[in-house]
Amino acid sequence: MASPRFLVSLDAYITPPGCLDSGRRDGSVRLVVFKRARTGSTWLRKELQSVPGVQLEFEPFTDGRPAQHCPPAFFTAALTMATHRRLRCVAARDRERSCYWRRHCNASLLPPWRGRERPLVAGIVLNPAYAPGADWDAIARGATIGGPPLRTVWLCRTNLIKMAMSDLRRLAKRRLRAATASGPPLDSPAASSSLDSSSLLNGTVAPAALLAKAAEALSRQTVLHGPWASLGAGGRPSGMVLLYEDLQRQRLLALRSVLTYLGVASEPGPARELERQAALEARGEDAAITTHWAKAPEALCGTSLSLAACDAFEAESAARSCLRAQLRSPAPVPFSFPRGGGGLSASGWCTALPLLDESSCHSRSPLELLSLARPAASGGGARRRSATRGPAVLEAGLEAGGGAGASTHKCEAWREAWRVGAVRFVLLTRARSASTTLAHLLNRHPLVTCRWEMWSNSTTALELRTHLRVPSRAAALADVPSYARRYFGACLTPACGFKLLPGQLRPPSRMGDS
Repeated sequence: MASPRFLVSLDAYITPPGCLDSGRRDGSVRLVVFKRARTGSTWLRKELQSVPGVQLEFEPFTDGRPAQHCPPAFFTAALTMATHRRLRCVAARDRERSCYWRRHCNASLLPPWRGRERPLVAGIVLNPAYAPGADWDAIARGATIGGPPLRTVWLCRTNLIKMAMSDLRRLAKRRLRAATASGPPLDSPAASSSLDSSSLLNGTVAPAALLAKAAEALSRQTVLHGPWASLGAGGRPSGMVLLYEDLQRQRLLALRSVLTYLGVASEPGPARELERQAALEARGEDAAITTHWAKAPEALCGTSLSLAACDAFEAESAARSCLRAQLRSPAPVPFSFPRGGGGLSASGWCTALPLLDESSCHSRSPLELLSLARPAASGGGARRRSATRGPAVLEAGLEAGGGAGASTHKCEAWREAWRVGAVRFVLLTRARSASTTLAHLLNRHPLVTCRWEMWSNSTTALELRTHLRVPSRAAALADVPSYARRYFGACLTPACGFKLLPGQLRPPSRMGDS
């Protein structure tokens, strides 16, 4: 299978968002959780909704198929509104109402929920396939309404085999229900197919079908397509990457990390809820019992899949070290996405990632997921893991599920590793010379960051100054070398640069200072 084309934004490599908690600005925090099927989005939504002051609409504008008849302008306006206040008539439960969105495709006719106080966090949990053509750059700016910046959480699931099995079981149950309701008897030939539903639920599945589903699971990851590239290309931080495996292994820490990224963890309501759940966990009680259902056993072989089916898959996948390790993983281990042949490929190799802890800022970096980060040597005599050693990288830490001791690097040391030997560049240009197009193309490479005009009066320049804690444009202009060093120091890609028009630094001799 050809490697999926992936688009990575420039701001994905700025200081990990989990390290930041600058507090909430005036008004509600605007949030979009980007998800795909079988990534734990229902669970995450329940976890967030359990926190006082969080209002999320789950899967709005989902009407059974991705190809909707409403124009892109409708989705842009409606999603901008939905990230300010929770709307009625945007979910499937409202299909029979006269205000239902598909009846008119007019965002101005969508009513807000009445009688609700302004929440701390207002937003949506969305599969981007159900908002085709939406202008995410405009949604991020909040152009229709104005207000606080958009925060984004990108939910991924890195064990492709378990994600594939989850989807296959869903399809199998759907076929069984359909066959029981109106189809032929389950034991008739007409009820059979290459994905035999009854056989799958009894623990068997063809290796080729599982491989195909695993490759599909890789291609569906939220950070590889669509809004990820659009939001990053606009010069805004692409938000926080959250893994399903982190939610499984470290649920409370993952929840706290998301609230910290949103800037509301220290607000009274969320702080009390986090303390309450921490107290429950300290007593050995399961605080997630009200937000999540009973899960299938984590170990696939001998439970969801028969031992014979696992052996058959391993024989078929002799050269696929990553998928074999994911099949046998006894715990919810986070992995990098497999790479091979110069790009992402389900047939490639991957690394087992360390658990979240303070040294990783309780967050994930796209560099880790894309197998581009450089893991540090683990201490205590453990074997060294390197993202450049191919299949051997999976040998260490899998039995323990990637314990807390698997990573000893600090956030600052992790950033420093990427600054060594870094390339710094300036894209010197003039207006109307296609420089924006060139910057877009540069930012598609996962190892390159190219900022827009840093010393201008634009919105993206203002957001960068806010991110770097520079109070004003005048302050940035007053000390050009210091501002440039601050930017390069925060950038994590090996090649970092920015676009510059001569008129933005006067006199022109000051361009050399940058």
